[in-house]
Amino acid sequence: TAQVDKMGKDQLKALEERIRTALGIDAGADMVKALTEAAAAKKELAENKRQQAVETAIVEATKDLKYGKLNESFVAELKGMNPESPEAVKHFAEAMTKRYDAMLAQARLAGMGFGGSFGSREVRVVGPVLEADGTPDYARSAHEFTERLVEAGYMERRDFRKPKNVNERFTARMLERFDEVYKRELVRESKMLQEAETTTDLQLPYGVSRAVIEAVWPSVVAVSVFDFGVTDQAPTKIFFEKYAEDTTVTAVVTNADITGSNPLGGENWVSLADKRQKAGTVVVKNLALTVTYVEGTDYVIDYFNGRFLALTGGAITAGQALKISYSYEAIRKGEMAPIERAKTTLASKTLEIVADRLAAQLSSEAVTFSRSQVGWDATTRTLNNLINEIRRKIEGDLFQLALAGALRTPANSGGVWNSATDSIDTLVKYIGAARVKLSKRYYEPTAILLSIQNSDLLANWGTPQGLVWNRADSELMGNGYVGRIKGLPTFASTEFTDSYIVPLNREQVAYRVFKPMAIKGPFPSYDPTGKLIAADQWYAEEYNGADSPLADKASYVKIV
Repeated sequence: TAQVDKMGKDQLKALEERIRTALGIDAGADMVKALTEAAAAKKELAENKRQQAVETAIVEATKDLKYGKLNESFVAELKGMNPESPEAVKHFAEAMTKRYDAMLAQARLAGMGFGGSFGSREVRVVGPVLEADGTPDYARSAHEFTERLVEAGYMERRDFRKPKNVNERFTARMLERFDEVYKRELVRESKMLQEAETTTDLQLPYGVSRAVIEAVWPSVVAVSVFDFGVTDQAPTKIFFEKYAEDTTVTAVVTNADITGSNPLGGENWVSLADKRQKAGTVVVKNLALTVTYVEGTDYVIDYFNGRFLALTGGAITAGQALKISYSYEAIRKGEMAPIERAKTTLASKTLEIVADRLAAQLSSEAVTFSRSQVGWDATTRTLNNLINEIRRKIEGDLFQLALAGALRTPANSGGVWNSATDSIDTLVKYIGAARVKLSKRYYEPTAILLSIQNSDLLANWGTPQGLVWNRADSELMGNGYVGRIKGLPTFASTEFTDSYIVPLNREQVAYRVFKPMAIKGPFPSYDPTGKLIAADQWYAEEYNGADSPLADKASYVKIV
């Protein structure tokens, strides 16, 4: 059969003749057929064994792949090469492993800040992480400081890949911006930390800065209240909604002539000259203007289509001549009519970016002895406090900026509440009146801002209608959230005055960060004569801008 398997047609025909001549019988064709079938069966068996051996080799070569979601691609690509033997599988797998290892290494380097791509996909994620919170490998030093802050009880561990509230969402954007601006410094510090983990005097200011951002920004109350963001332009533009009363949109009609429907009631509407009347502005009088008729008793108005209907049983008679006055929104003017401009438009303003800075000095003794006494070096502790001090000043000034806008807007007070004589019911009533002022300007009230003291005062209110404290959504609303008054999220801060309560729209103040706060140093210290001092100097620096583009997006209640 081994020989038959190698024969062509002519050779097989010659074999038949040789068998017939040798045996003297006419059995050559049958014998050749049997030999050919046996050869084919043997060949098929050998092919099945080869394929099985190749499949076994592929399984063995790919059982320990380390490429994550690309493991399936590796296997599919290897099978697509159609290796002829287990030896060929091994050869192809070794070549592919070198290529995939290079791709994985490139992706890891990109995750550490060196850029690159993974296959055809550009790497934009952080790459390898140190913990489940998603800290990138190039921020190893920041991660170490964050862990120490968590252990010392200065902050809680957060996963900024899954932000739970507005503070954490803004902190995530701040960390992205920080990594964009200072990634090279973080990569350098990460390498220093890995190579010198036992060096007690290792200074890692950018790692400290990133860790402090994670600790500080989730606690800033102003983030929950105002329009916070980051920017890559300086100066930058801020965009906001602007309301301007337009007399052509809201038009007024005075003493127009109409008649009572004839007959009264039913579907006998009388069309007015205009449509979209404003509820509460319609006044219907007799021809002499001596009698004013009552809506709902004597007549009704179809405000959508601009129609008048005198009611059966009312004081208006069938076909009576009347005078009607009203205001209307000129948005339903008909075919080919000019279109009026809206009252609320999108506006912009240029925001200047300026740096905030604050410095601190640390003696060598403070740094050395603090490590032995408290297990956390004075440098990190002092720089944390330095940044917190700047942050509290920024937050307090943003609150004052919002209040200044509310105070300079005419007729903007909801009332003056006397804490010695007036009830808390009256205070809540005034807050509601101030809130309504924003709604009437077409600005949606989004928050109420008050001090810690006034928050505690309202928490003692014995009549909780309209006021809900400690709601289930408190964790989602951000830091400083204490409950709701008149349905609005209410925020309390230590940096806000006790003399006012301010309902506001979040666009009352816009705050943008160009370069996130970072620590610069250490710098040597000298005395006035130029002699060196055993102390280091540091300073915190952030480039930011803030403005109140429209003052009337907040109102107030005065407290005396």
